Amino acid sequence: MCPQILSTTTAIRALDNLISPDQPARPVNTKCSPPVPPAPKILPHYPPPPPCPPPPNPPKLTLISPNCSP
Repeated sequence: MCPQILSTTTAIRALDNLISPDQPARPVNTKCSPPVPPAPKILPHYPPPPPCPPPPNPPKLTLISPNCSP
């Protein structure tokens, strides 16, 4: 029984505990963390995209308005 084997097992157990979904704090942090780091790094390098033009929905809604109903 070498002490190295015990150390490796302990390390694997520690990783398993971190990865295991038993801890509720893990999944919550994982959802909030990934989108935060990549976004700030990409935004400063590239300028923000221009605002999208308004979709042709307002005119269609106007046609469907009570004006068309009998």
